[in-house]
Amino acid sequence: MSEEEYDVVKQDEYGFRRLSPVPSDSAIEEFYDEQYYDLVQKGKRGPDIHRLMEGGAPAEEQRTWQEATLYADVSHALSNHAPGKRVLEIGCGTGDLLLHLEEQGFEVSGVEIAKAAADFAGARNLDVHHGAFEEYAMQEGMAESLDGVLLMNVLEQTRDPIEVIRCCERVLAPGGALIIRSGNEFSALQEAACESLQKRQWWVSTPDQINYFSFDSMARLLEGEGFSVVDSWSDFPMEMFLLMGYDYVDAPGIGKECHERRVKFEMSLSPETRRHIYRSFATAGIGRCVFLVATKKS
Repeated sequence: MSEEEYDVVKQDEYGFRRLSPVPSDSAIEEFYDEQYYDLVQKGKRGPDIHRLMEGGAPAEEQRTWQEATLYADVSHALSNHAPGKRVLEIGCGTGDLLLHLEEQGFEVSGVEIAKAAADFAGARNLDVHHGAFEEYAMQEGMAESLDGVLLMNVLEQTRDPIEVIRCCERVLAPGGALIIRSGNEFSALQEAACESLQKRQWWVSTPDQINYFSFDSMARLLEGEGFSVVDSWSDFPMEMFLLMGYDYVDAPGIGKECHERRVKFEMSLSPETRRHIYRSFATAGIGRCVFLVATKKS
């Protein structure tokens, strides 16, 4: 595909950053068809997907870690903030998180735009709709039909994140919980690593990652579109490894070692201690990812 030049600019109303020009649907489809999974296999995109694709021990270790941290945190947030058990995941992939939540007693469904992934999830006896969430949300009977909606590293890839949040507000019942995970981009630690190590802005990925959120801009977006933020946390600030001399940006082998150290740290803590630490990181605006829980205003 042709290489197009993009700038990263601030969105006026809520302050998140995004690519300019916004990549066309055809450019994004071409990227995913021709380049994405090759980059995953080379460790340049989707490290979690890469580890799962390896199979064997790395994949099993990845699943065990995800269940003990990310999946457990999502279940914990839903149990504490959703008014009921009806949960939809937007961009559910092959359905691993949905299966975990189903085991916890939630009534789960998903929407997935990639047909192969949607078919795979369906073969696992999951209720997954193939198509765009914005169209799905407008179907008859969807208004205020859900207690929880999940966006796990999806909002940053959408061409119109404001419209996606408005559709989430439409399908959630009053008091319903929206849980979002997104990269924490242009953070103080990233900027420090760029300056001290003379690095490029390695977290800018074109054309697939269109939007770049921080804790502040994500909260402003949600509060401005009918939600109240009720909880926030982060995860391990991977950029600390760069500042300590472990240059994982240009050396995948070092990246694997850094990931293993992070996993060992997190798996050594109780869930309560880990969440307490990561809520503190969120207050400071650091950590690799933004996690926000917001409830629909009455």
